[in-house]
Amino acid sequence: MSDAGRSGIVARRRVAIVAGDAGCLLRYRGPLLKAIAERGHQILALSARAEPTDVEALKLLGASHAEFPMKRGGLRAIADRSAIARLRVSLTGWGPNVVLGIGLKPMVMAAIAARRLETTRTVLIAPSISGLGAASRERLSFGERWLLRRALVNADALVVYNPEDQEALRTLGAVPPELAVVVQPGAGVDLVRFAPKPMPDLAEGLVFTMIATRDPAKGLFEFIEAARRTKLRVPKARFVLATSGLGDAGGQAGFDLTKVPAEIELASAGDTPALLVATHVFVLPSHSEGFAQGVAEALACGRPAITSDIAGCRGIVDERVSGVLVPPKDAVALGSAIDSFLRRPDDINWMGQAARRKAERRFDVRAVNAELLDMMDLAGGA
Repeated sequence: MSDAGRSGIVARRRVAIVAGDAGCLLRYRGPLLKAIAERGHQILALSARAEPTDVEALKLLGASHAEFPMKRGGLRAIADRSAIARLRVSLTGWGPNVVLGIGLKPMVMAAIAARRLETTRTVLIAPSISGLGAASRERLSFGERWLLRRALVNADALVVYNPEDQEALRTLGAVPPELAVVVQPGAGVDLVRFAPKPMPDLAEGLVFTMIATRDPAKGLFEFIEAARRTKLRVPKARFVLATSGLGDAGGQAGFDLTKVPAEIELASAGDTPALLVATHVFVLPSHSEGFAQGVAEALACGRPAITSDIAGCRGIVDERVSGVLVPPKDAVALGSAIDSFLRRPDDINWMGQAARRKAERRFDVRAVNAELLDMMDLAGGA
């Protein structure tokens, strides 16, 4: 850190944040944007996708916005050369002191585009390296490996969300020995917004809620099957699937909501804290995660969770203390975990209290952002 940073005074800087989707940037990194702006720094958010409402929300947080081209898919060197060149032009024209790349592909593009900006400090956040795990590394092309290594060579710091992802990158030989690699619990959780509330009345029947996108890899089939079987035996139990696009059940990409059986209650995922207040146990039987943000938010609200025993989930839940871990892609095991709460509903209250304590110890967004600000040399005030 510079002498100015150690003294608590940091000159006003220009911070460019490169992300795939402006809506996701606001959802997960809004508190970070606010913290940067409150310190007097200027922010340019560059994203491949943005709704007009996202652009307005960014302005309210003190950030301007610009689009950059990014095709969907993997790290394709040939397809993204022109996009990286255009991103470089945008960065050069704005002249950032700091570049923050969020997401595997955006961070690679940001690091390569920024490599000739001599005054720039580059920090990269890789939310998930699941696609580079042991089973998938063989499928990475030479060009994709080269791009990843080239990006990390140009970085000053790298953030990953779980130790398994850190090890996957090292196994690929992509991490330079001198690069600082930090494991953080996702974007952190706002412990005020996600505050504990009283549990719903247990006598009315237990409510198991899954909040997820319509990607089947989140474990939608397993949740639906476990819920269907449980309802046959325990009609009083309720199962809620909260997701997006309810008004277009069959038209959006992903799981077709018209195929959800009547035993499952559909809800909008728009207000996560309100959904969690009405929940006894949160469920996310995902197949792959960098960091299961929804599970951490549920714990912060004092709700135990059932989630998969995989990287990105197992570090969040303490087995039979703040929740239950189950094998991925196993509806029977998921049903057994649900049954364990139905048999002993009194456990939910003390497990919920343990869940909140875990969130306070490990997931506080203020601690996560303080570490990021330090990595970017923005910790002091302007």
